[in-house]
Amino acid sequence: MDLALWYMISLFIVILNSYFSQGYNHDYAAGGTAREIHYSRETLLLLRNTFPDLSQEFLTIVESLPNCFKKDPSTSRTKRKRGCKGGTRHRLKRLRNKLPLPTALLINAQSLRAKTDELSANTRYLHEYRDACVLAITETWLDNNIKSSVVEPSGFSAFRTDRDPIITEKAEISWPSVEKEQI
Repeated sequence: MDLALWYMISLFIVILNSYFSQGYNHDYAAGGTAREIHYSRETLLLLRNTFPDLSQEFLTIVESLPNCFKKDPSTSRTKRKRGCKGGTRHRLKRLRNKLPLPTALLINAQSLRAKTDELSANTRYLHEYRDACVLAITETWLDNNIKSSVVEPSGFSAFRTDRDPIITEKAEISWPSVEKEQI
């Protein structure tokens, strides 16, 4: 019975030690690194060989311990800090010397005048559009008669280079003549 009592006391000390050392680490809270416990191979073999097989009585005693002494596996991991902006400030501080590349979206739109509402909604609500540095919109149906303010999304400024129909030889729309014999 003395051996079972000794095992019970040693198990109680081990549980308390692991509960208090991993539950709150003073070095880690002060900004240091978490402590790691390392055991040598000889120590582990010595522990394995010195402990006899535990009887069923001892296991029932351990199961009857209050839950406050048992380690909760969900609290053993440090929780991810969630907050405002999803850690953007921390990520930018960590990647201080790695400058991000500017993002550019290439949009091939036909009849952009009909899609101005969709484009303004995308630039307002979708972060891919909102965070883009350059929106390159290729539109083949724009001409000098359409003002830039009509197709300019809010928050962006338009830089237009309209197609010159004389240079591109697109002044007149002509359909190719295809005969039945050529098909």
